[in-house]
Amino acid sequence: MPMDNSTVKRNILNIRESLGLSQEKMADRLDICRNTYRNIEKGSTKLISDAIPKIAELCGKSPEEIVLGYIPVKEDGRLLQEERERMQLKMNILQEEYQSEIDRLRTEIEHLKLTVELLQDNIRTKDDIIGLLQKQLGEK
Repeated sequence: MPMDNSTVKRNILNIRESLGLSQEKMADRLDICRNTYRNIEKGSTKLISDAIPKIAELCGKSPEEIVLGYIPVKEDGRLLQEERERMQLKMNILQEEYQSEIDRLRTEIEHLKLTVELLQDNIRTKDDIIGLLQKQLGEK
């Protein structure tokens, strides 16, 4: 949506009406006279300079970015979709890294289980040898 005076005028009018405010109440809140506010809504008072599109073009920016100070999400959701795709890519990379770490830890756990089993087997063997030696010493 182009950022121009008629768009701003329409937005202001729609927002004021959605809030249930009269032009007079809106003018009071803005601390301006009703006629001044009416001229804003009518479009006879310019709120955006005609130079904005030229400035934007010169700067390689959109008029909306110049007026708002940030890049708004386009109506077709293109920028939002680009951000979603970027975040999905980051999430996929993190998932791969986490899965790799999980696999590494599972392998290490299996290795440690085998080590524990071998050590337990060594202890049993040692206990058996001690028992046999004690038996032999007891028989003598």
